[in-house]
Amino acid sequence: MHPKYNHIHTGGQQNAADIISRHREHYNSPNRIAQYLIRSFKTSLLSLVSKTSARTLFEVGCGDGHISLFLAESGYQTGGGDINPVLVEQANIDAAERNLTNATPFKVFDIYSYDFSNIHADMTLCCEVLEHLPDPLLALDRITEINTELFLFSVPAEPIWRILNMCRLKYLSDFGNTPGHINHWGYLGFRKFLERWFTVLHYVKPLPYIVVLCKRR
Repeated sequence: MHPKYNHIHTGGQQNAADIISRHREHYNSPNRIAQYLIRSFKTSLLSLVSKTSARTLFEVGCGDGHISLFLAESGYQTGGGDINPVLVEQANIDAAERNLTNATPFKVFDIYSYDFSNIHADMTLCCEVLEHLPDPLLALDRITEINTELFLFSVPAEPIWRILNMCRLKYLSDFGNTPGHINHWGYLGFRKFLERWFTVLHYVKPLPYIVVLCKRR
């Protein structure tokens, strides 16, 4: 699986730096097209959040905090956690360096075993996580234990995600599949997947992502 979702025991500073670098490669690409796609994704995400009255956000699988800190800079109270301690530590360092006092310290937790019953927020986010998980059905069961009515999910849109990877000559031996992506959804399939637990409120498709705002049934 992707290093973001493995239990990692780091062996030194260089190892930690490599983990952070690999994770941030997605967001920090120098390619102008990639930069445009990331900006479009974040704009779509912020647009959906702003359609609601939510002010406090909790992110499951926050990684290095890229999305939560972006939303904190947009005025929201954010928090959350991730299974990877290296990325969680970096998220907290970045929040402190950017003086984001509205970003609650991020925690290390496993989505399958963490007690979410004490978490209260206006909205739960789970972005670019479900495609990595060995049991996304159980993950959604656990996420619904969070005390919130609104949920926002995003995943790569297939097959366009793989096609774009192959266009940039990435992961050709695996037909463009990003390492660690073990679940794959198209637009209709992901909506049907979520509708087992949620009522879909808004559904947007910023290439090459699917972003869905839901409420619990």
